[in-house]
Amino acid sequence: MPPRKVYPAAMKKWMVLVACFSGLAGASRVVMDTRLSPQPTYVSDAQTTRVLRDTFAPGNVPGCRDARVTDETPGAFTRRGARQTAYLVHVCGNSRLVIYEGGRIVKSLSNIGDAIGNIGDINGDGVDDLLFLAKFYGHGSNTVQDASLVTLAGGKFRTLFDLPEAAVDECSSANAYTLAYRVTVQPGTRPVLTLNHYQGDCVAGARLFETKTVTLH
Repeated sequence: MPPRKVYPAAMKKWMVLVACFSGLAGASRVVMDTRLSPQPTYVSDAQTTRVLRDTFAPGNVPGCRDARVTDETPGAFTRRGARQTAYLVHVCGNSRLVIYEGGRIVKSLSNIGDAIGNIGDINGDGVDDLLFLAKFYGHGSNTVQDASLVTLAGGKFRTLFDLPEAAVDECSSANAYTLAYRVTVQPGTRPVLTLNHYQGDCVAGARLFETKTVTLH
């Protein structure tokens, strides 16, 4: 996901639900709901040390001290039937997606975002697709968060769908409003997304504003 401008508004921590639906085919399911709170993913200290060691060459670990590994997510991300695990590495204000298979890194991508999630195979190619989330900070405590559905089938990165401003919290600004999305998918060779768009003031909270569908190619 390419970098974008920082909005001139402050940001709260966004609450995002990322659910794993690997192996479920055909049934309509939720792939994202930015109204809800996430379930944090625990990565052991030993695994964190290993991932950081494998990601950065000896003597080339960045000097900043905020290196951490989050969002340990199993799936088959680059080929059908693979037993892989995706990790999100955060270091020096940047992030990197690292995918392991058989004890070694088979795919690495930089500038991914702040969170990842396995959304299952939504286009029938036998490979699990991913949700990427990226949030942007302004002044105070307002937040803008973008979302992308992507595939790594064949080891190649491809964006299936981008949703800019999937979540907005402007409660610290004069406008004082919130915005969120609940996105469901009907899997298939041409997946159909249903986007429920919620918005409202910061006291009453976001309410359903509109619903639309998008067919992916």
